[in-house]
Amino acid sequence: MGSDTDGNLVDALLLKSKRIGHGFALAKHPYIMQLMKERGICLELCPISNEVLGLTPRVGGHAMYQLLANNVHCTISSDNGTLFRSTLSHDFYQAMVGKADMGLFGWKQLILWSLRHACLDGAEYDRICRQWKLLWDEFIRWVIEEYGDASSRNGSSQVEGV
Repeated sequence: MGSDTDGNLVDALLLKSKRIGHGFALAKHPYIMQLMKERGICLELCPISNEVLGLTPRVGGHAMYQLLANNVHCTISSDNGTLFRSTLSHDFYQAMVGKADMGLFGWKQLILWSLRHACLDGAEYDRICRQWKLLWDEFIRWVIEEYGDASSRNGSSQVEGV
């Protein structure tokens, strides 16, 4: 299952890569996926590019959701935004609307992985994470104020996991 270029995933493992661009076929190779998880390798996912290039007919069928469900570290990236006339925000939007169950927890995880796998030194990483946490908490408060407390819909007294 897969194509001739899927061997690039094995090459990336052998070369001890820390990040892999696209890695679209990884979901078809459970053993390689497990090795990448164990080694903490991050996949840079480009939903719009993958749709435009015909790797997936629609974002809802994108491999990213299977990768996320298997706890593979992923980031949302923008591939050739000038050619596709898109920004990183467009790619995030595509990921958001692609699956109904892509909620706040999934968003938070993608952002945390993006920070963890960024090329930042320790002090810069700590500073950015602190700043991001403040902004995230402010965003969650806004969501609750704007759309109501989750307890009114599901009996819970707080938004868990976000």
